[in-house]
Amino acid sequence: TSGSAIVPGLGMLANSHLGLANMRHDDAWRAQFDDVDGTNSLSSEGMQSMTVEKDVGRGANSIHSRVLFFAKEEIQSGEELFVNYGDGWFTAREEWIGVVPSKENYREADRMIGELFSGNDNDGVVVDPQAYEELLKEAEKKDKRLRAAFPDNVEDVPVANEIGTARFSAKSSIQSIEWLEENGACLDNLISGTSTIPQAGQGAFATRDIHRGAVVMTTPLITLEREALELWEEVNGSDAEGIRRNEDDKVMEMVGHQLLLNYCYGHANSSLLLFPYAPTVNFINHGSKEEANA
Repeated sequence: TSGSAIVPGLGMLANSHLGLANMRHDDAWRAQFDDVDGTNSLSSEGMQSMTVEKDVGRGANSIHSRVLFFAKEEIQSGEELFVNYGDGWFTAREEWIGVVPSKENYREADRMIGELFSGNDNDGVVVDPQAYEELLKEAEKKDKRLRAAFPDNVEDVPVANEIGTARFSAKSSIQSIEWLEENGACLDNLISGTSTIPQAGQGAFATRDIHRGAVVMTTPLITLEREALELWEEVNGSDAEGIRRNEDDKVMEMVGHQLLLNYCYGHANSSLLLFPYAPTVNFINHGSKEEANA
């Protein structure tokens, strides 16, 4: 069997820029057993007469966690964090997102622009439009992705030469602390840890006092189709309630839903689901009316 893991937090907040990738992630399937509380649904210890198969909490949470992100290089204060999706992610989507340069394309563009200025006698302030037009044609002949790494306007070439073509393509990727304080959102009110609720797995804990009525966390949302989270398996039998035929005319029975459904918001009668993916927000567990504090 094969499967995919969803990594909320940095794993989903971070965009990809092949020329500016400044962090990488560690093994996404690291199993976490060191804080199992004895009633964990995947542990036989503490289950008393229940077997793992019959435990009502089985499948309620995942032991796969602690995906680590590391800085690949020095990251400036106010700099956006980028990961590397890989060249294939972008080339497979050129029809929708256009041509995206690779890291090597940006480096080659920097070299070619640098050579253009090395033969310039005006301190790199002005670039001959005709010479630059020839340079763009040369780049286009080599590789369309290389051409995409160059500025379109000759007036922008001196700036691209100074800060690099990759940074020029995303000039707003470094912001001042003042701008971030005005336009950004604080995401460090919560930290994850072993929940005090048996079989809940991880929980979210406040890192500071949070006053009544204050914002605990803000989060972006992605939309999902409820049907996409259904789990089906092949069975013997004819069409009936809860059973359907797939494209290969095999009889399929719905046996449950993916674990991700537990972390989505939506109406019972709607096919639309909303999944929050800010750091730690999915660790906020359910509490009764008396116990709920958020």
